[in-house]
Amino acid sequence: MFDGDYCIWAGCLWKKNDKKVSTDKSPVSSEAQKKSSGENIGKFEATDLENNKVTQDIFKENDLTLVNLLSSTCNPCMEELPHLAELSNEYKDKKVGVLGVNIDMDSKGNPDEDSKKALLKILSKKKNNMKVIFMEQNLMNKLMKKTEAIPYTFFVDKNGNIVGEEYLGDRSKEDWAKIIDKELKNVSKK
Repeated sequence: MFDGDYCIWAGCLWKKNDKKVSTDKSPVSSEAQKKSSGENIGKFEATDLENNKVTQDIFKENDLTLVNLLSSTCNPCMEELPHLAELSNEYKDKKVGVLGVNIDMDSKGNPDEDSKKALLKILSKKKNNMKVIFMEQNLMNKLMKKTEAIPYTFFVDKNGNIVGEEYLGDRSKEDWAKIIDKELKNVSKK
């Protein structure tokens, strides 16, 4: 599914290039933010863990949506998943959604069944409002060209525009809550 520009290392996806990828807890570089902020996510059609169709209209449901690119084979992704699921409940009334975008596909480009089972196992432990979809080609073309590694997180407004800062690496629940509050405040100003 990936064209040779990516590799799996330490259970996570990494973009092959000459640049070193920072794993600190700061946002992605301002250069990357300028490239993406304001860009529209575009049209896509994907399936969620229950095989329901999901389109770009999912962003209309909330003022702000945290979008987290993940893989079930990425330990940091799986460690932060329960925190993101909890935050999906806590921020529901503030019109903030949490959307996981799973990059795990089988050799035919279909959602990987083992990955689906692993994600359902984690997400079913607690009632939550988090939705996880499987990467689809249009979405992949848009998102993977700027992704250095996963987990990779950014925010989308209700119009489908990428807003605010982008984040590389996992965070604690408390860190994500602070980040969501900051991004929600910025979106509310517009």
